Amino acid sequence: MSAERDILEYLAEHPDACGTIEDIVEWWILEASIRRATNEAKAAVERLVASGVVCADKLSDGKTYYSMNRENLNQILSPDGRRFRSGSREIDGDCGS
Repeated sequence: MSAERDILEYLAEHPDACGTIEDIVEWWILEASIRRATNEAKAAVERLVASGVVCADKLSDGKTYYSMNRENLNQILSPDGRRFRSGSREIDGDCGS
């Protein structure tokens, strides 16, 4: 997304906003970048949980915490154990929760 679009979205949501270039970068564009990254991360984590590579545990504080499913570690590491494999596939297994 372009900086122009980020700025316009911020102004649409905050019509009384004004600021310096530093403010625009630090607050307006950063806010849009964080929102976009949050949406991308959520979608990625949902796919990884669905494939069994990542575990999701909702704790008593109401938040969901994510971690690696160690039972499927071999599915995400290359044979040398150092790199993540690219691509995804369905993986069965539970997180022991």
